Amino acid sequence: MKRIGVLTFLLALVFTGLSFSQQADEEVAPKGVFAYALNARQLVAIGEIDDESHARLLTKAVCPTNAITSSVRLTAMRQGGQDERSGFQYDADGSVPAGNYCLLVDSKTQENLFVWGSGDAPTLVRERKCVAEVAEAAENLAGRKVASCYLIGGYGTGRVELVEYAYESADDRLVALMMIDNSLDTPRYSIARFPVGSQVWAVENAGKFRPERFRHLFTISDDPHSNLWSVAIEWDGDTGSDLTLYRPVGSELRPVIVNRDLFSSERGNSDILAK
Repeated sequence: MKRIGVLTFLLALVFTGLSFSQQADEEVAPKGVFAYALNARQLVAIGEIDDESHARLLTKAVCPTNAITSSVRLTAMRQGGQDERSGFQYDADGSVPAGNYCLLVDSKTQENLFVWGSGDAPTLVRERKCVAEVAEAAENLAGRKVASCYLIGGYGTGRVELVEYAYESADDRLVALMMIDNSLDTPRYSIARFPVGSQVWAVENAGKFRPERFRHLFTISDDPHSNLWSVAIEWDGDTGSDLTLYRPVGSELRPVIVNRDLFSSERGNSDILAK
């Protein structure tokens, strides 16, 4: 009986530890909503915001281009129709990069937020030959041969790439967004897969993938030593911009915030210049 009691106690400790770990992971995931910077001082939120009280909790804007973080305050709310843009408008206390997408977060999330910005104007770099380690990891994760790699962004301890896999027919196409984190003893590789049928392929012609539609906005963490980074990605489709904050969970990149800006197609999508 004594042994059973000890075993039960040890099992309880294990499950308690697992539960705490899961809760900690959930708490680390950043929360918020994307917003479009109309100009250097005004942003309009995109996506779902519960109500005005929720909107007022969003007091910080995390923006691309050299890790800009600015305080914001709610100033207006459009009345009437329902659409993909929330109608909540904010004024920024400091200059934000006009024409860019930022992430609005509450003060609690922002307290320990660490940001790696995308640096200068984004560029797309096609790697004629994938970095050997990246190609090997990409092939192991998808079980397929790599055809091309495209570097779309970097952040202090890692990089973000698009990987196009070799295929024999249009129905067999596969592309993946890959995040490489070198802050660990062993590099972590996480991917989000885009097979045929996903929205990424809806606007491509004759099986030609267009990596210039993708842009790395920034990479963030609530603790630079936590090894839990999240990466913000903008993808330009024919009907607007898809904005996603991905978080690595093991070998997968999971979307934790997804917003779509249908109005961006009215402004005209400017493709990123390749070099």
